[in-house]
Amino acid sequence: LWCCCGLCGVCFVWCGGGVWVWVVCVCVCGCVCGVWCVGGVIGCVVVSVMYARAPEHPFPLPVEDCYTAYQWVRDGGLSASHSHTSPLDTSRIALGGESCGACLALCVSLLARDREAATVQFKYLGCPMIDARCQSRSFEENANWYSPCTADVMRWCWKQYLPTEEHRKMKYASPAETEDLTGLPPTMVTTVPFDPLCSEGDELALRLAAANVPVTVKKYAGHAHCFWLH
Repeated sequence: LWCCCGLCGVCFVWCGGGVWVWVVCVCVCGCVCGVWCVGGVIGCVVVSVMYARAPEHPFPLPVEDCYTAYQWVRDGGLSASHSHTSPLDTSRIALGGESCGACLALCVSLLARDREAATVQFKYLGCPMIDARCQSRSFEENANWYSPCTADVMRWCWKQYLPTEEHRKMKYASPAETEDLTGLPPTMVTTVPFDPLCSEGDELALRLAAANVPVTVKKYAGHAHCFWLH
């Protein structure tokens, strides 16, 4: 939990990266969340979700963990357990994540829409890893640009997250294949050119816009996947 007292009362639920398999170290997660909280980005309370990891805990458990965290914040759990923080407006909750965390954040926003007929206020999807088919143009063009985030590694990680065909066919498993993107919150998508996932972010942004979802796209020139760690 990262707090910036006296600010806007917005809560940002953060789903960290690590391609569902690697637990991103606390110091890295802390740097990212600290920037969101006090680094002049948005100034808010940040809740980072330590969700279950594959292969021991494949889909849908990581998604359900993140959705439970979102519900806990929405239902006042954060305010009740951390009374020393700034007053929290539970109608102003944002979601975000990088790489596979962006996939989880997108899934949570779909679940909020479909299960509750409700929506979060905003979502940030950084270099989203959302297509289990792994057949996009950038997957071929940038297959081996940056180790360890190569196309083969990402294909392997998808197999840990979706180990069977039964998992693969489940709703929300590969959110790029979700047909209905209407009713989702305003979204910011970031991409980098030297990334196997670049095309996935670009195509998602186009589909969101076609579904009348307000979308902002930010392209960071000259960078590869995980550039925020450098």
